[in-house]
Amino acid sequence: MSSGTGGGYWADKALPSEFKHELLRHCQPQFVGMTGSHSHGKRVVYLHGYAGEGRFENGDPASAEIALRIASRLRSKHGLGLECFFGESQVKSFERLNAVVQHYAGRGVPAHAHRGEVNGVLDAVVERAARAAVPLPGSVRAGPAAGTAHVGAGAQAPAEDRRPSC
Repeated sequence: MSSGTGGGYWADKALPSEFKHELLRHCQPQFVGMTGSHSHGKRVVYLHGYAGEGRFENGDPASAEIALRIASRLRSKHGLGLECFFGESQVKSFERLNAVVQHYAGRGVPAHAHRGEVNGVLDAVVERAARAAVPLPGSVRAGPAAGTAHVGAGAQAPAEDRRPSC
């Protein structure tokens, strides 16, 4: 379990998750749109190596469901394929995550949940992307915050504007 996800983490959102989720909501659609519009088949692969439960206990979306909602919206509105892979090593968290992933997969979103550490699925994700001739954008990095390659380091926002800048 990554640090910060124990105890009551999934009961409700806290500041670190709010910040991460706002980055995802704001930056992921832009990144997938720019990358997907130039990739083979308009497809992009997204790997979230420490996905957690996917949804908070109060029903609010966590990072995995945010990514799945974005994938669904980009597919229906722009014809872009965001194929999502999620990894989670904790049994209880994986079971909840898998239910969220299967819900979106049933609606046509290409999504997969893997129980285990991210290194156990990374090779398969890269191989799948290569077989589909989908260029992997930027660098793939896996970390407790999500392994999102599209969040640019050093993005600055004025003090009065706390929205993320991609």
